[in-house]
Amino acid sequence: MINTHKLKQQARTHFKANYWRAVLVAFVLAGLVGGTASGTSSSGNSSDTSSMVQDIASNHTVLALILGVSAVAMIIGALINALLINPLRVGCYNFFNKNTEEKAPLGAMGSGFTKNYKNSVKTMFLKDIYIILWTCVLIIPGIIKMYSYRMVPFILSENPDMPSSEVFAKSKEMMDGNKWHTFLLDLSFIGWYFLTACTAGIAGVFWTQPYVQQTNAELYQFLKNIA
Repeated sequence: MINTHKLKQQARTHFKANYWRAVLVAFVLAGLVGGTASGTSSSGNSSDTSSMVQDIASNHTVLALILGVSAVAMIIGALINALLINPLRVGCYNFFNKNTEEKAPLGAMGSGFTKNYKNSVKTMFLKDIYIILWTCVLIIPGIIKMYSYRMVPFILSENPDMPSSEVFAKSKEMMDGNKWHTFLLDLSFIGWYFLTACTAGIAGVFWTQPYVQQTNAELYQFLKNIA
């Protein structure tokens, strides 16, 4: 059984021993995972907006142009995510994984690009696709698959040459019977997320995010040793 208290205690010890590097890597990882969300506010009343939409819909050329630009933007975004963001994400997890045993260097972040880059791109792309497809079926199965594939980037960071199918199989094996306990581990950070919100994200940058990511690495080490 996962010992939440022990894992978090180990995470604090390893995280604080390499504090500033861990903060920097967690900050990068948070940006990669969360992205930058920007809200837009609309001016004018609803009738004006409705009229504008109708005008665009009636103009097939403008509508086709908008759809075309949107499709190109989505493709470019998907390529950037697959070719740049996902390998960097693997590198960030590699940093925290190495940090469980020693003070990991910042150079560990580049492992997704330097160690079998193609396999990192392929495996992480498949992971994203699988989760999206399962989520499209139903939300709950999507969440379950997210936990099933939770260890994929950690496994990939340690085994860059492992075939994708084996990476997924190993992650599912490690998480078999441990999804609920991992979910409870995630819930144990709710107080820290509340503090992060109360401090406008400051606590998240300097404590919560690196603490959470180091705990995830400790969880991976624990599950790997008992698998």
